[in-house]
Parts: sequence; C-alpha cells; structure tokens
Amino acid sequence: MIIVIIFVVVITLMGIRVRVSNDTILSKQDTNIMNGIFVIFIFLSHSTQYFVLGNSLLDSLYKHFQNFHNQWVVTTFLAFSGYGVMSQIKRGGKIYIKKYPKNRILKTLFNFDIAILLYLVLNLLIKEKYSTLTILGSFIGITSIGNSNWYIFAILIMYIFSYMVAVLFKEDYQKQANIVSIATIFYIIVMQIIDMPSRFISTICCYPLGVWLSLYKNNIINLFKRKKIISLFVLAILLTITYKLRYNDYIMNFASCIFVLAIVWFHTFFEIKSNILQFIGQHAFSIFILQRIPMQIFKKYGVLVEQPYVFVGVSFIITIIISVGFDWAIGRIDKKIFS
Repeated sequence: MIIVIIFVVVITLMGIRVRVSNDTILSKQDTNIMNGIFVIFIFLSHSTQYFVLGNSLLDSLYKHFQNFHNQWVVTTFLAFSGYGVMSQIKRGGKIYIKKYPKNRILKTLFNFDIAILLYLVLNLLIKEKYSTLTILGSFIGITSIGNSNWYIFAILIMYIFSYMVAVLFKEDYQKQANIVSIATIFYIIVMQIIDMPSRFISTICCYPLGVWLSLYKNNIINLFKRKKIISLFVLAILLTITYKLRYNDYIMNFASCIFVLAIVWFHTFFEIKSNILQFIGQHAFSIFILQRIPMQIFKKYGVLVEQPYVFVGVSFIITIIISVGFDWAIGRIDKKIFS
C-alpha cells in the first residue's frame, strides 16, 4: 500500500505552486483537491479491512502511515463542510436559509439513501442479512449494512445545528458560531453517554472550526503571513504534544483542529494543481460511500484477497466507475427534485 501512498505524494508534490492571491485560498479547487487526497487514503485504509497485510517492509511502512493519519483523513471533509455552510449562510441570507432544509439536509440524506438501496441490493445478491432495526438505522447513518456510515450521521446533525442557529440568530454570525460549537460539545457528550464508537466523536469539532474559519479566514491568513515561521512552529509543537494522546476523544478533537489549521497554513502559501486529484475530489462523496461495494463482493467470493495490490487496484477502478455513474444519475435526479 505504501507504493500507492508514494504515488499520491509524488502527484501532490508535482502539483504544488506558490500561492499568488489570497482570494483563492480555500477555494473550491483547494478543498476538492485536498479531499481528493484524503479520500484516496480513506479508500486504502478501508481496503485493508478485507485482506491481511503482511510483515514485509512495504506493508509495515504502510501500517505506520495508517496509524499516523488515523481519523485525520476525515478532518477536512468536516471542516470544509462547516466552512462552506457558514459562507453560504452569509452570502445567501434568508433565501439560502429558506431552502436549506431541502437543498442541504434532505438532499444529502436522499443521496445517501440511494446508496443505501444499492447496498441492500448487494446484500440480497451476496446473501448478507441484517436485522430490520439495523436496516432502518442505516438510512440515517446510525447503523451500517456494510457501508461506511458514521460520517453521514454526524454531518447531518451538524447541518441541523447550523440551520437551527441560522433561523434563531439571523445575521448574528458570531452567535451562530458560538452555539454550533456548544451544540457540538453537547453532541459529543450525548454520543459518549449512549456509548457510540469513537469515530462518531473524535474529529467532529472540525465542523465548528470550519464555521469559525468562514468568519475569521482573513484574520487567520494574515496572522499566518505575519508570523509564518512562528505559527508553523506552534502548530507543529501542538501536533507533536497531542500525537500520542489521540486515543482520548477530546484530545483527538483538539489535535484534529490543529491538523486542519496546519492545512490552512499550507494553503496560505501554496496551492496544488492536479487534474487527477481534482477529478477524484469532485467525486469524493460517492467514492467514500460506494467504495465498499466491490470490496465486499471480492471478499465474499474470495477474489483477489490473496493479492492485495491487485485487490486495491481493481476495487479502486470499479469504485471510480460506479461513482461517476452514480454522480451522473444522482445529478439528474437532484435537478428534478431539488432545483
């Protein structure tokens, strides 16, 4: 797997350019490419659940890399979602908020549920059975029928928080950010009380961080520009101090927010140009949701599980194909329902 990581790193390094304009920082291109990088890492991490990594040097190196990034690979998805939602609330005002329940919450849930239907069909074909309660819960992401689920449940809750505070506090964006942050802490406490897995909790604070980024982006960028070396040093020290303590959900949330700020620091001075990563980032949602379909089929019938690199390569190609088709079909459906 480490060979794939090296390939992604090489593509990324080849695409790095010095930033020439503040106006493009955290643009759609920036966020798509970063999410494209991380969705590849997520894909590789999930793929290792379907075969056994060996003890070779290459596999050992990948295990170390996987342990290093841990849940950090989802941090930008949460942070950029918070950033995007808050930015659109500021830009779109009452008109955007009025359409928000349908065009943001229900649309996300609808698209996810179409994918769930695909997993239900898959389970019928490979004769995998789940309880009725598990199947029902899977439609909101609280349970799984073989798909990745926790992120969708968490992001839907965050979207609801953003909508509620936008309705209650109108154009008081500072108060909106405050209440979303408090509500996120409440979410963490509730999820811990009902003993939900750590993945539902450990990076969720990146969403309110994204909200704050939308409000104070220029201030943060100017700080990084004025204190370029000092700010990088502080971020590096904080990541180093918290690295070994990430098993604690609260520390992991703090470390994840620092990790996102480190990425913002990078984007303050540099940008990445890559058609490949841009393409993957544009389809990141469907790649994230659908990637387990080919993996489950191969695992069920024992296909390629003894050849990890072939397993990963073929699974990735199939995932890209079905993701592009899924996005095309969903795009046409969404236009009729949500336009």
